[in-house]
Amino acid sequence: MGKKLKYGLPLLMVVLLGITLLSASSMTNISDYGKLINYVGIVRGASQRVVKLETNNMPDDKVVDYVSGIVEELVTGQGSYGLKRTKCVPLNDNLKLLQKKWLSMKEEFAHVRSGGDKNELLRLSEEFFELANDTVFIIEEYSSQRSQAMARQLAVVSLICLVCSVVLIGYSVRKYFGLRRQTEELEEQAGHDTLTGALTTERFCRDAQKLIEEHPERKYAVSYLDFENFKYVNDVFGYDSGDQILKIYSVRMLEQLQEGELFCRSTADCFLALHCYQDKAQLLKRQQHADNAFSNSDYLTGKHRMTVACGFCCIEDVVEQLDVMGLVDRANYAQKTVKNLSDNHYAFYNESIRQKMFGEIRIADQLKSAVENREFLVYIQPKVCPFKGSVCSGEALVRWQTQ
Repeated sequence: MGKKLKYGLPLLMVVLLGITLLSASSMTNISDYGKLINYVGIVRGASQRVVKLETNNMPDDKVVDYVSGIVEELVTGQGSYGLKRTKCVPLNDNLKLLQKKWLSMKEEFAHVRSGGDKNELLRLSEEFFELANDTVFIIEEYSSQRSQAMARQLAVVSLICLVCSVVLIGYSVRKYFGLRRQTEELEEQAGHDTLTGALTTERFCRDAQKLIEEHPERKYAVSYLDFENFKYVNDVFGYDSGDQILKIYSVRMLEQLQEGELFCRSTADCFLALHCYQDKAQLLKRQQHADNAFSNSDYLTGKHRMTVACGFCCIEDVVEQLDVMGLVDRANYAQKTVKNLSDNHYAFYNESIRQKMFGEIRIADQLKSAVENREFLVYIQPKVCPFKGSVCSGEALVRWQTQ
C-alpha cells in the first residue's frame, strides 16, 4: 500500500492538475462566449441602424466601419475588442456567412447612395438580422454544452478528490492503528523478561500499583521468591541449566496465576508475585503447591534439589502507607528470615519482623557514631586443634559496647 501511494499519488496529482487547468480554461472560454454573444448582438442592432440611416438618406460611415471591424474580428479572432475564435464549426461557418452578408450590404449602401432601389438592401438587412439571431443561438447552445462539460469535469475532479480523501483517510487511520498496535506490542515486549516471559520489575510495580488502587476491597499480598544456593547450579551444571530452571519455575508460577495477579522476574534468581487471597493459609498452600510442582519436574530429577525461600507481605499486615516497592522490601525482609533454613521456607511479614527490621535499621544508622565513639571492643578467642591439642589459629570477636 505504501509503494502504491508513493508512486500513485504524484501521478494522481498530475491528472488532477491537468483536469483543473482544463476546467480553468473552460471557464475562461465560457466568459469569451458571453462576450461573443454581446458583440454579435451589437452587430445585429448596429446593422439595422445603418440600414435605417441609409434608407433615410442619412449615411454614417463611422457606424459602418464600426460594424465592419467587429464582423472582421468575429471571423478572424484578431482585433482590438478581445474577441476569441472558437472551435465550434457551425459558429465559425455562420460568422463567415454573416461577414459575406455584411459585404453584400455594404455594396448596396453604395447603390442606394447613388439613387438606386432600396428594396434589395432591406431584403439583405432582414437576412442579416436572421443570420445574426441564429448565430447568437448557436453561441448560446455551444456555451451551454461547454458549461455542462466543465460541470462534468468538476464533478470528476470532486469525485477523484473524494475517493483520494477516503483512501488517504483510510490509509492514515490504518497506519495509525498499525503504529499503535506495534507500539503496544513493543511496550508489551519491553515489559516482559526475555528469558522467562515474566514481567519486568518496572512493569510489575506499575501494574501492581494500579491493581491495588483500583480494587481496594481485595486482599493483596506481595511475595518475594529467591532460590537458595543458585550460584551452585550455575557453577556445577552451567548457565544453560540455570536458565532452564528459571524458565521452568516461571512456567509453574504463571500457570497458577488467577485474574488480577502478577508475576515478575526481579533479578537473576529472584522473583516477585502479586497474589489476591481470601486467607493466608490458602495463599501459603497455593505457593507450596507451585513450588512442589517445580521441584518434581522431570528436568530436576537427579539434579541438585532446588529450594525456594518465600516471604509474603500482606497489605493488611502493614501499618504504614506503602507503595508496591515498600511492600516488596518487606516481603524480601520476611524471605531473608527463612532463607537457608532446613525446616521452614515461608514467612509472613508481621509485627515482630517489623520491629527486628527497624532495630537493624537503627543499629545501621548508629554504626558511624559508634565507631567514632570507640564503642566496639575486640576479643581474641583461640582455637584448639582437635588432633594435637595445640592452638592452631585465632578468631577475633567484636562486641558493641552500648552505654
